[in-house]
Amino acid sequence: KVIAFDVDFNQVRRAMKYIARRNFAEKVSLFVGDAEHLGFADNTFDAVFDFGVLHHVPNWRATLKEVKCVLKSEGYFLFEEPTKPILDIPLIKRLLDHPEEGLFTADEFKMALKESGFIIRNFKQADGIFIQGVACANV
Repeated sequence: KVIAFDVDFNQVRRAMKYIARRNFAEKVSLFVGDAEHLGFADNTFDAVFDFGVLHHVPNWRATLKEVKCVLKSEGYFLFEEPTKPILDIPLIKRLLDHPEEGLFTADEFKMALKESGFIIRNFKQADGIFIQGVACANV
């Protein structure tokens, strides 16, 4: 079962239409939500996936702590994110809207994972502009 959300109602509506056309409705639940306040009990999920979401969240460090809480003790956090160096390029800044508070370097993200209690299993950087990896809730 997949549970997914977006802060934008229109994106959730688009995803619901896509899921309905492919008969995935029994396997996927969608809702409009806030990454800082997921609204699930602690130890709920086997895995949490972040595909380019956290750099849109001003208080992304709080979101990492929330993710850690909702993961089961053997749970995994899988992530991929662009980092501050690419998002600070003037053309990118002009074309895309990202909150300044949401920008982070690879080192800042890695440190925040550790401070949130994650154990980093895999962490890759692409030219310091993009990160991806896997962190565990516990050893």
